[in-house]
Amino acid sequence: MKEKEWVKMVKLEVVHEPSGGKEWVAKITGPDSKYIYAREFERAIDRRWSSSGKSGFTIYELNDGIYEVNVPWHGRYFLKVEGDVSKTVSGEAVHDEIYHEETVESKDNK
Repeated sequence: MKEKEWVKMVKLEVVHEPSGGKEWVAKITGPDSKYIYAREFERAIDRRWSSSGKSGFTIYELNDGIYEVNVPWHGRYFLKVEGDVSKTVSGEAVHDEIYHEETVESKDNK
């Protein structure tokens, strides 16, 4: 019998307030010439909204990586996930990591 592998991930609750814009979470997948970062938008695993749908939380499960999070009325921020730990990181740190990886990969392919 094969032993189960457990994948550690983070559950993130993002405030849902449609009057302030749409909440979303996107994984940064690499550099992009038009938008600076290539992104894959995450699907919510749950929505805990009021009966009117005007407030509440949208829940996402995130695995290892760097994410951009948009929170209505508060704007965007970056989040780094490693296992079951998450921490906010600066845009500069994200840029350095994403573009450094591209530079390293370019050198490896030569």
